[in-house]
Amino acid sequence: MSSIVFYLIMKRMNKVRFWVIVIILNVLAIEAHASSYPKVFIEYVQSVNGYKVNVEFLSYKPVGDISEIGHATLHFKHKDGYGFSVSCKYYSDVALYLDKYVVKENDHIRLDYIPKDHEYLPSKSPFYFADMDFDGKEELVIVNWVSGGKGGHLYDVYDIDARHNLIKKTKPPFDAIEQYFTTFDKDSQTIVNSNLDGVFYYAEHFYKKNKAGEFHLVKSIVKEGDTVTTTVY
Repeated sequence: MSSIVFYLIMKRMNKVRFWVIVIILNVLAIEAHASSYPKVFIEYVQSVNGYKVNVEFLSYKPVGDISEIGHATLHFKHKDGYGFSVSCKYYSDVALYLDKYVVKENDHIRLDYIPKDHEYLPSKSPFYFADMDFDGKEELVIVNWVSGGKGGHLYDVYDIDARHNLIKKTKPPFDAIEQYFTTFDKDSQTIVNSNLDGVFYYAEHFYKKNKAGEFHLVKSIVKEGDTVTTTVY
């Protein structure tokens, strides 16, 4: 091996080490920052689909401030003994968001669960169960509060397998389920995701469920200025 090749290899290895160190430091910084958030313990009074739900809520606001949104870990315990936990980056509840909850360190509060006011995209429920993919089985949906366009919610959808494990649905259209920008049509087995960028761009993407149970992009309608383009796949 020539000295030049050896030098290049070592230089590349040093770059890799550098970026690994940067990533590790960033992760540690995030964890340290998260650990500084005031922790609030929330218990929902009512069971939901047979689950008792408790939440570890890390408020993004300091003690003494009014808190609306924060990071949370939601713990689900079924009446039959099994359970699971899931995180939410932008958790909130109507009782926190509208009632102007003042943060207290290690506070313990009990909240009434608010049932969904919409089959697929409820506006007030912090989490819910719904058949989001038209397979006859309900998925767990975690609501990321007011984190989408027009101040709407984003929704994380999870399958629950036979062993009661959560599997996040990350393929389109489930990677972009958004209040005000997603519509569901059970009859046609179609989900439509829309995108809006100012007044000059608007797009609709149509995903249809096939016989294998998978969703595929079948049509897109894009409007740019006065031009409308329809693409059928």
